[in-house]
Amino acid sequence: MQDRMRHLPRSFDVYHSMGAGRTMWMITNSEVAVLPVRFGSLFLKSKRISLRVLLGLLWILFLPNTSYLFAGLEHFPAQWHSVNGLQHFDLILEYIAVELFALLTFLLAFLPFKRVIKRLSHGEQVLAIILFNFLIAFGTALGKWKHVNSWVVFTDPIKVALSAVQILTSFSLFELVILFCVICNVIYFLFRRILLRHAHLLWQNP
Repeated sequence: MQDRMRHLPRSFDVYHSMGAGRTMWMITNSEVAVLPVRFGSLFLKSKRISLRVLLGLLWILFLPNTSYLFAGLEHFPAQWHSVNGLQHFDLILEYIAVELFALLTFLLAFLPFKRVIKRLSHGEQVLAIILFNFLIAFGTALGKWKHVNSWVVFTDPIKVALSAVQILTSFSLFELVILFCVICNVIYFLFRRILLRHAHLLWQNP
């Protein structure tokens, strides 16, 4: 048995070592992406102002974790070249599952904002959505390129502020924020019918 394992192709070891890490990354970040959906739901249903403010803050802080899953696609090309054969099929299925989950959590987590701006005119709503997606993209950039997690706002606010300034003063990073803002807006406006169709999931009273 040991002889057989010794003669397995190197790509087998690479695939399984990378595969374990990739799967853990997908599971962990998918679990975190659920949090803003839950916080948003509780925010809409809460009656106490103090609790509503807290839940609203948590909802906004954790919302970029949904779009963060989209950014994981940048690893796909490198992982594609590190495997071969049927392993490509497994890789494709994993990414399809994660990106569909990202789409679902992103749309559901957006529902509270749609509720907040419902009294605005159509043009004002569109502008508010575009700006809100910029905020989401900026939060994603903080997590993706500055490794600032949502809860760091409470544990190390100075680090968050310094990282935000670095992004704003870096042309290359700010360019990525704009690009990701465009992507978030395209995703939202393409799938907003699905969003509104499932609005009752979060808007209904408990």
